Amino acid sequence: MVNTCPRIQQLGPVPGQARRGSLRTTATVKDRGQLDRIRALLAKAESTNFPEEAETYTAKAQELMARHSIDYALLSVDVGGRDEPVGRRVAVDNPYGAPEVLLLDAVARANRCRSVWSGEFGFVTVLGFPSDVDGVEMLFTSPLVQATGAMVAAGSRRDASGRSSTRSFRQSFLTAYAQRIGERLTTVTKETTDEATRDAVGLLPVLVSREAKVPRWTHLPRAPRKICASRRRPQSRRVSSWRPNRP
Repeated sequence: MVNTCPRIQQLGPVPGQARRGSLRTTATVKDRGQLDRIRALLAKAESTNFPEEAETYTAKAQELMARHSIDYALLSVDVGGRDEPVGRRVAVDNPYGAPEVLLLDAVARANRCRSVWSGEFGFVTVLGFPSDVDGVEMLFTSPLVQATGAMVAAGSRRDASGRSSTRSFRQSFLTAYAQRIGERLTTVTKETTDEATRDAVGLLPVLVSREAKVPRWTHLPRAPRKICASRRRPQSRRVSSWRPNRP
C-alpha cells in the first residue's frame, strides 16, 4: 500500500544537514515586539462584529508585516547573510478547500510569496523567504477565521424551489472575500514599499532581487514545477509532477 501512495516532495535538508548562515539567530527584542503588535491587531480583527473595523485592523497588521519584511531584507544585506527561499506547508480543509486556497494565495502574493496546491494531500505549499512565509502563515489564519465567522452568521440559503443552496452560497462568499482581502493587502504592501523606497536608498534593488529569487527557486529540484493555482479556479497540482530533491 505504501508503494502506491503519491510521493511528497522534500522541501528542505534532513536533520543534521542544514547549512549555517540563517538570519533567524539575529532576531531582536524589537522584532518580537513588532510581531506581538501584529498578533494583537489580528486578534482585534477577529473579535469585532464590524466588518469594516476588522478589515482596518487586518490592513494595519499587513502594513506592519510589510515593514518587518523590508527591515529583514535590509538586515540580510547588512550582515551578508545567505538568506534563501524556503517552503512551508499549510493545511486547507474541506468542504471549502478551493476558496481557502484562493485566500491563502492572495495573502501569499501580498507578501512576495508563491503557492502551490496539493489537493491529494489537503495542503498548500507556500514558497518564499523565511520572514515572508512567517507573515503569510500568521496573516492567513486571521482572515480565514473572520471570513468563516461572517459566513456562518449569514445563515443558510435556499433556492426558489426550496432546495438548500447553502454550500454554493458559502463557496461564493469565501471566494469573494478572498478576492477583496487580497486586493486590500496588496495595496497596503505596495503603499508601504513605495514609502520605504523613498526613504531608503538602495532598497528597491534589494526587494526586486529577493522577489525574483522566489520564482527561480521554484525551478530547483526541491520545488514544484508549476507554482500557484489559478485565481479563478484553482487546480490541484499532482505531487507526482514534482522533481525529487537532489543535494
